[in-house]
Amino acid sequence: MSQLCNSHPRSAALPLCLVGIALFACGGDDGSGAADDPFGNVTDGAEASGGGQEGSGGASGAGSGAGDGSGAGDGSSAGDGSGAGDGSGAGDGAPMVQGGFIPMFPGAGSASDAQPLDNAGLCDYVEGDPIPTAGNVTRCFFGPDDPVNPAATIEQVLECVEGVDTVHVRLTFDPAFVDNTYGETGVGWEGEKGGMRDFSKLVGSDHAEILIVDSNGDTAAQFAIDYISADDNAPSGYSSLGVEGGDGEMIAGDPAVIVQTSTSIDKNLNERGYDQYTDSSPATDDNYTQNPDAPEWDYRVVYEAWIDLAAFGDADFGGAFIEFVHASPAKGGENTIEVLPGECPPDWDPGCDNPDGCDTGTGDPPANDPPADCTPSGPDDTSCGDTGTVPAGTEPAFCERFPTDPACRVD
Repeated sequence: MSQLCNSHPRSAALPLCLVGIALFACGGDDGSGAADDPFGNVTDGAEASGGGQEGSGGASGAGSGAGDGSGAGDGSSAGDGSGAGDGSGAGDGAPMVQGGFIPMFPGAGSASDAQPLDNAGLCDYVEGDPIPTAGNVTRCFFGPDDPVNPAATIEQVLECVEGVDTVHVRLTFDPAFVDNTYGETGVGWEGEKGGMRDFSKLVGSDHAEILIVDSNGDTAAQFAIDYISADDNAPSGYSSLGVEGGDGEMIAGDPAVIVQTSTSIDKNLNERGYDQYTDSSPATDDNYTQNPDAPEWDYRVVYEAWIDLAAFGDADFGGAFIEFVHASPAKGGENTIEVLPGECPPDWDPGCDNPDGCDTGTGDPPANDPPADCTPSGPDDTSCGDTGTVPAGTEPAFCERFPTDPACRVD
C-alpha cells in the first residue's frame, strides 16, 4: 500500500509516483534498468512480460473523444480492438505490463475488453528504460446490503493516447445491477412495465460519475459520462456523447483533460458493427453466453475515460473512485446505490489457485501456507504473509475521503 516510484529520466516533469490498492514496493534501481514489480513482471523494455507490441494502441478500442459524439475514435479500430496509428499508441516496442485483479463479472464476450487493461507506458517510452506504472489494479466497490459481491469495479493504468500521457480508467458494473440486454431478449427485466426494458430506457438517462483524486487527496477531476444518446453521425444512430453531451457533464475540473471516453454499448453498436440491435439485444441466457451472431457483444455496462496527466499539476495521480452506481432502470428496484471501496474477492486474482486466497499485498493469506513460526527476512519479505496494513501516518491522502479502501488500513 505504498507508492510505486519507478524512475523515468526522459519524463522527469510528469507525475509518475502513482498510488494503487495493491502493495507496491518502491524498489531501488539495481543498475539493470529493470524496475521491481510486485506481480513478478519485469518492466525493462528488453525483457518485459507480454513483449513489445509494435505500433499498437495504448487505448483498447477507444470510443468517441470527449464531446465529439462521434461514437468511434479516429481509426482506432485495428480489427482486434486495439488502437492503431494517429499517435494513439505507446512507443514502438513498449512493454505491456499486466497484473492485479481482473473484474470477474460475466458477459464480456470475445472482444478484447474481456482482458485486463495493459499498462502500455508513456508516450516518450524508450526501449530499455523502466516504465512507470499505475499497476493493473482493480478497485472494488460494494453496496450496503452486499459486502461480498462487488457492485462495480474500477481499473486504472497508464497509456499514451493521441500523443498524450493519460490515466486510463475503466468502470464496470455488476450485470446483476444493470446490463446490456433489452427488448424481447432482455435478461432479468421481467419486473419492468410490459415485462421488459425498452432500448429507449438506455437513451437519455444513464450515466456514470467518476471522481479522480490526486496524491494529496484533492479532486483533480469529476465528471459524468453519457452512456448512449441519439447521434445522426454514428453508424447505429446512437453514440456516447462523452462528458459534454447527453447526460454527460464536467462536474469539477477542466473538460480539456478528458482526452477520450467510451462506453460498452457505444462499442457494441458502432465499433463492433452490431448496429442492427437497437430494438432487442443479441439473445443470451442468465449466464450471458456468447451469441454466435454477435460474439463480441459485451453484455456488461462499462464506462471508460482517458485523463491527461496534466490534470494533476504538481501533484501525482492518487486514484479513481465512484460514490454510487446508477442506472434507470436498474434490476431490483433501486436505481441508485451508494457504494464504498473494499477488498476484491480473493478468487478474482488471476494468479491465485488457492481457494482460501493468495498473498496479494492486501492482507490475504499467502499461497504457500507458511508455518506459524515463519519469520520474514526483512520489511519487504511477504513470504510469511502480509498483514495488509501500513504504519499510521503513511497511508494515502485519499484515505480521509475513502477510509474503507484497502490501502487505508493502518497498524
